[in-house]
Amino acid sequence: MIRIVHPLLEEVIEIKRGEIVSLVIESKYEFYKMNFELDNAISNKEECSFVFSFNDKILTPSKDIFIINNIPSFDINDKRIQSALLKAIISNERSLDIEKELQENNIKMYKTLKCLLKDFDFDIELTESPELKKILSAFEISIDYERTFKINDLLTWINIIHELINPNLIIINSFNNFYSEESLFLFQQEVGNTDWYILLLENNATKMCYCKQYVYDNDNCYIKAPKL
Repeated sequence: MIRIVHPLLEEVIEIKRGEIVSLVIESKYEFYKMNFELDNAISNKEECSFVFSFNDKILTPSKDIFIINNIPSFDINDKRIQSALLKAIISNERSLDIEKELQENNIKMYKTLKCLLKDFDFDIELTESPELKKILSAFEISIDYERTFKINDLLTWINIIHELINPNLIIINSFNNFYSEESLFLFQQEVGNTDWYILLLENNATKMCYCKQYVYDNDNCYIKAPKL
């Protein structure tokens, strides 16, 4: 079992094997602060107010936890992912030839992408602000998040993460912004058949009825009883 404690949270967050748990931080300031702190602890080995344990053994965030901060990107530039990929390449008998080939191909791919994208100017970040919603509405444009970010793609990415670095816990930031309640239900079913431990870090509690919730209340500053 994964246990998570934090000075602001009155309850210990518990995550069982094959379970998804949602931590909702209703204050935008505290949500940003906690997310920034977690990302720094995991990515940059900074100090962290969160304490994580797995079967009563304290976890090191930079080694034992992986955070998905931007679902659309599925960022492969994470240092641990790159190191694991490099080890896989080096283990090959033709490692030197492969490394040289990769360097040459990287240059070719970069030039090709620049040519393909030279006529386009767009941002892959699709989070809709109120202003963007008004503009899209005026032009009768809607973004189909379910079609754009399929839950199977997220499952595949998490599979890759576990195969390469096998973290004890995966934290997903703002799952609620990209997937529907139905997708969460499907996600929960798939995760239930694995040995994964998943924490969803959210800013609001909507669409989250299919998993256990811990809510840090914006007004009263306390953790509500978990819901199932």
